[in-house]
Amino acid sequence: MGKRPKGLLEISEVSKQSSRSGKLGPILTSFHHAALDTSCLSSSPSTSLSIVSWNQDVPRLEVKVDSGSVSYHSQQQENTSGMTTYLGIRDKVTGKTRLIETNSVVLRPNVTYPPTTNPTLLAEGPGKDITYVQRMEASKHLIKSFGQQKGSRFYEQQERMRIESSQADMRASKAAMGADLDIGGEVAAAPINKESLVPMRNLDATSAEDVYKVEQILTERERAALSEAAGQMLESHDTIEKLKEEQKNRQLSGMGVALLDKALKAAHKDLGQVGLLLFFEGCVRFSRLRAPDLRKGVRALQPFLPIFVRQKILDLFSELSGSDRVVTPELADKAKCYIIVLALLLQGLSVEVSQLTEALFVRPDHLRKLVSVVGARMEGDSNGQGQKIMLRLPLTSFTMEMMRSRKKK
Repeated sequence: MGKRPKGLLEISEVSKQSSRSGKLGPILTSFHHAALDTSCLSSSPSTSLSIVSWNQDVPRLEVKVDSGSVSYHSQQQENTSGMTTYLGIRDKVTGKTRLIETNSVVLRPNVTYPPTTNPTLLAEGPGKDITYVQRMEASKHLIKSFGQQKGSRFYEQQERMRIESSQADMRASKAAMGADLDIGGEVAAAPINKESLVPMRNLDATSAEDVYKVEQILTERERAALSEAAGQMLESHDTIEKLKEEQKNRQLSGMGVALLDKALKAAHKDLGQVGLLLFFEGCVRFSRLRAPDLRKGVRALQPFLPIFVRQKILDLFSELSGSDRVVTPELADKAKCYIIVLALLLQGLSVEVSQLTEALFVRPDHLRKLVSVVGARMEGDSNGQGQKIMLRLPLTSFTMEMMRSRKKK
């Protein structure tokens, strides 16, 4: 016999699972949140396996593992790819290979999530009977107070259609009874929750630095990932020319280029602050997206951002409507408020209006309203060179009466 050609795989046997005989193949496990660190396992971790049911010759498994500190349970997996994984065992003597059908199982940790401290979520928790209609009413009055004109028209059109429909029903019922028609009344105003437009803040803070904290905007995992991305960004974009090329490609704003260039020249590079700047740039990029871009999902945002941070930005400032993402006028204003707060945190609670408006597309009158919602104020520069947005105590509050009184003057 001649030599066997290299790379030739000779299969001697294919072993498949069977519901009739109860034959079960090996189980390949993976963990939902991270790879398993075997050094953390106890000497003999407890495991249990049970076959819940068979779908033809495919078993539905239930696996439980206790590592000593964390317990895991299997996540129901459905094979939608149409492919089957086999384990190959090669006999070195004969050169023949046996294929054994396997099962893939993903294990999730059994954890208890800490209770939320988000005031918006707590306001909608159990015992708070807030209906969809009430939320729509709150959103409508919020937009009419300081939203853009197209947002006001959107809610006015919906209200007009609802009133016209109710009037038609009333006319029909009144005509049937021969009664006079008298239509009047207004929709009761729902409470306005302006806190939903800004990051979580401490209204009882004794210093302006403690009103908005990065730890309340980004989780520890997000800050760590952004700091790592910041290090990579400074390494790959180590000249002002490279940064301006990103600005030309609309991946960075002028403010971002200036702050990154400053970070490159600094003796000590604060990666946490640069990471916050990257998150700011992601929010700026989102505020400029159009409907076709939103359909791209996370691919519409900058690739230098971690993918789960990009997903956070999408979830913060848009909502799903079927298979598409939509940005309501309220969510658009929320994105702008976050951008203003992040700009203040990046520049010592004082940012030039011209620098911010280069990154943020917003009308001057609307910007003044959003700045008030954030709690900051716009003041003229002491040198007479433009205006600055500053955050200091006491925080400002937005009211329509203040805007009307200024117009009368």
